Parts: sequence; structure tokens; C-alpha cells
Amino acid sequence: MSNPAGYTTSDLLAAHPTEPNLWRIVGRLNNVIVLANSYKLSPGPMEDIITAHALVQGALIFGMNRHASGVLIELASNAFPDGLSEEAIVEFKGKIWPAIVEADEQVETSLRVG
Repeated sequence: MSNPAGYTTSDLLAAHPTEPNLWRIVGRLNNVIVLANSYKLSPGPMEDIITAHALVQGALIFGMNRHASGVLIELASNAFPDGLSEEAIVEFKGKIWPAIVEADEQVETSLRVG
């Protein structure tokens, strides 16, 4: 990126085939997240487990220089068939939580999202 106010994410990007200013994240340059406590986390297996859930389109584990890891979830198109409401969000969280717990079981307690 040529913007001096930009941020280096170390993500690998692919250019959109027809739109010159659009990009898609396709991977990471370095697939290790180092938390503030110096613990190292390889997020791929956790992301794969969460993304396998039918209501999840994508999952991104983060935590570089933070004290705990977190997850950003991209919703599947069928996540809210009856519309978005506070109740629907609570229900959605309950449905995907088992996938997050399963992903957390792959790593030490100090690296877990949940």
C-alpha cells in the first residue's frame, strides 16, 4: 500500500479481477500470532474448525501483541434467515459457540479465544 498512514498486516492479498482497488485476503505471510505474553499461536487449525460451522463463512483469529486471542467471524449468507434482531444475535452466538469451544480445545488454556 502506498498510503503512509497504512498498517502492515502481513496478510497475503489477491487483487480483484476487475476492480483495481479491491483486494481479498488469501493467507498470512507468517502464520504465527505472538501474544503480549510471548506465547505463540498457530491460528490455522482453530480457524478451520470454526469455519466448518454451517453458519460461518470465515473466521480470523487475532491477538498479536494482545494479552488474549480473539476471533472475527464472517457470517454465512444463511446466518439470519428471519432478519437481524437482538434475539437472533444471541441465538446465533449460542449456535456457533460449540465450534469455538472445539477450536479452543486444540490449544493451551492461555491461548484460547473463549
